[in-house]
Amino acid sequence: MNKARVPLRFESGATHRYLGRQYRLKVSTGSPTGVKLVGSYFYVTARKGTEGEVRDLLGAWFRSKAAEQFAVRLKAWAPWCREHDLPEPRLRLLRMPKRWGSAHRDGRIYLHPDLVKAPSICIDYVVAHEVCHLMHPRHDKPFFRLLDQKFPDWQAVKRRLELSDVVLS
Repeated sequence: MNKARVPLRFESGATHRYLGRQYRLKVSTGSPTGVKLVGSYFYVTARKGTEGEVRDLLGAWFRSKAAEQFAVRLKAWAPWCREHDLPEPRLRLLRMPKRWGSAHRDGRIYLHPDLVKAPSICIDYVVAHEVCHLMHPRHDKPFFRLLDQKFPDWQAVKRRLELSDVVLS
């Protein structure tokens, strides 16, 4: 479910989510440019401090953190995949208009980078869902039996993700 999108702001005082928690932006001008997460704030240093520049800096930071977070979670599945003669999951970040993830039989797991804004348990659910597709490509009974086994509370977590204010973009 992709709710109506509330436009994000990229100025001091605006809030953004990371791993399900809300953080406030503090924007300053200077060099070097970058983003730091300290306490409950994103400290963004930009050359000019324009909204576009802040958006780009924060977007790059989120994409980098998504790659880190998702890679760790996929790596945890590698032994299970080897045990079941499945390809080791390989992460690809991809903005998809209607889904959080996608899996291909060759082990490629595509995850939407904005998923890193959702609570960790929601990320774990999407990763488990996609890894289960390496064994069962369709949403059939064997797939859901496996998902029930590997992530027993998946339905509640899926609802939590659908009801969250994290939306596909």
